[in-house]
Amino acid sequence: VFVVAVSSFNPVGGGAEQGMGMLLYVFLGGIVAISAMVLPGISGSTLLLIMGLYLPVITSVRAVMGFDFSALPTVIAVGLGVCSGVILKKTKKGRKYYGCENNPECDFMAWQKPTNQKCPQCGYVMLQKGNRLVCANEKCGTSISSELSQK
Repeated sequence: VFVVAVSSFNPVGGGAEQGMGMLLYVFLGGIVAISAMVLPGISGSTLLLIMGLYLPVITSVRAVMGFDFSALPTVIAVGLGVCSGVILKKTKKGRKYYGCENNPECDFMAWQKPTNQKCPQCGYVMLQKGNRLVCANEKCGTSISSELSQK
């Protein structure tokens, strides 16, 4: 069904025109590609191939790297799509989570907002949970009142 829908609505033609429809399609392609990257066994580049966007995106990136900025709108459109896809993944169920920017090297993830305070017991970061600060280390279990931590 996905392949039929993409084939039907694919505005990618043989030319290199960058109309608004094409840029919107590239933007959506970026969302689909990055969403696939979080699922095991599915490649974002394969989905770009199915959508007919792999070659236009790679060609545009190569052109911009060669200082031909006529392809910049395509690179920006796919980049914005990728960023939007990541943001949509983080807030899909209406809950934001906090994590490291250099993922996967850092695997920190928490539903509560991290603070700049360290746990007095183990040294892990403290998280804001209501009017309390709780240790991010589940094995530690330290919990203190926010009012006490601010004094």
